[in-house]
Amino acid sequence: MSAVQGIRRELGDRPIITSYPLLRSKLSKYLGSSDFWVDLLSLSGVDIIYPGNRPTFQEFRSVGGDSARGLRSSTQRYDKYVSEGETMPTYAAGVHPGHLHACYELLGPDVAYFLGGSIALHPKGPGAGAKLCVDVLGEARNRARHARDGDKPYGAALSARLITEIESYKINGLPANYVPPENIFAESSVQPFYRRQS
Repeated sequence: MSAVQGIRRELGDRPIITSYPLLRSKLSKYLGSSDFWVDLLSLSGVDIIYPGNRPTFQEFRSVGGDSARGLRSSTQRYDKYVSEGETMPTYAAGVHPGHLHACYELLGPDVAYFLGGSIALHPKGPGAGAKLCVDVLGEARNRARHARDGDKPYGAALSARLITEIESYKINGLPANYVPPENIFAESSVQPFYRRQS
């Protein structure tokens, strides 16, 4: 925290400071909650932070009761950080390109993405992985806008080309499944970000 504060005092708002607060859960027993550490970092001048408890998706079975509750809870957590507008939350930790469309529909455009494995594990290398992630998020944005403008509950599935490329990834020896938004919203009471904002 003192390093972040020092950067802010010396350089003002010029650098963008991001944090993946590994101490979040370790300090929670001393600080009362893991949110307190995240909030302290934000107050110290961190611009972009992983708040923890990101939305997760059940890829090999449908969303059950516990999964739906977890999805609601994590979506509310991200909504809190977005609405406060002090620190941009990141979506990170075990993400692959098949998650990105559903994530965009859930969390909206004001969330950053830390995509290590999503980029590095592409069969054709990190350049192709980065391009795929940009293409998926671009299509997700366009489909969410189209759904909002047409008053649909969520965006249509990605193009077949992108789904095929997503499923060329291998995660622990299994193909990385594409998680369409309809699977998420049909089995939980969570609404897409553009419906929660209206």
